[in-house]
Amino acid sequence: MRTDNHPRYLILLRIFLLILLFFKYYTFLAQIDIGVRGGLNLSSYIGSDIEGSNSIFAYHAGIYSMLYTVEACYWQPEALFSVKGSRYDDDFVDVVQKLYYIDIPVTYHYTNENGNGILLGPQFSTLLKATNEIRYGDANANIPIIKIYELDAFRKIDVGIIAGFVINLEDVFNIEGRVGL
Repeated sequence: MRTDNHPRYLILLRIFLLILLFFKYYTFLAQIDIGVRGGLNLSSYIGSDIEGSNSIFAYHAGIYSMLYTVEACYWQPEALFSVKGSRYDDDFVDVVQKLYYIDIPVTYHYTNENGNGILLGPQFSTLLKATNEIRYGDANANIPIIKIYELDAFRKIDVGIIAGFVINLEDVFNIEGRVGL
């Protein structure tokens, strides 16, 4: 399939829809719930060649579907818009780098009778945009990374694994903590 004429987010949206169709037919006797989600991200860059990277708070928002396979287990495909990044600062300059993604995690949840549990699964992401906000003392400058690096410093599509926990609050809200690799 040629993808050079299609924006990356459309490719990921098609993957998400195919995953939903697969699970719809795979779990045709199961209960399916759909909802909206949003929350905060705490992100930073890590690696042996990264120095001086500090965490930033950002956000994510999107939709999800819960596809129950058995009483205590379910698949949860999602489509999320998320902001990630890092902050670098020293005595002269403060740089906040933000990366804008479409994320499609597909997690498998195992829960107890209270709805609390663990989750694990793959995540597919595509980079939409990247920006640098640079502060020199009292002055600010917003510089798109595309003009500086043409996004070559970043992968346009990421595939990773996420793991985490779920805490159910009164069957109305869930609190989730996730770590992605």
